[in-house]
Amino acid sequence: MRVLLLTLIMLGVPITAQAAAQCAPRAGIVDFFAKNYGERPVAAGLQSGGGVMELLVSDDGSTWTLLVSTPQGVTCFVSSGTAWVRITPSPTDPGS
Repeated sequence: MRVLLLTLIMLGVPITAQAAAQCAPRAGIVDFFAKNYGERPVAAGLQSGGGVMELLVSDDGSTWTLLVSTPQGVTCFVSSGTAWVRITPSPTDPGS
């Protein structure tokens, strides 16, 4: 859990007692966002400590949620928002 909290702090995510309480087994959290917001996983990335950062987005992009899971199977809510827009880089984009 210390690695997770350190990772969140390094990402600039404010850590509060309330945020720490927003952790649970991954299946329950993913089910919650699927049933209540129609969100599903669309992207994920492996963190250096073995954790996984995961982005859930509703089909129409009206809502999104960012989660972080530890190697021990604990998933924590990090952030959420609205109006998700998928950006596809053009072939002339130097960042692509």
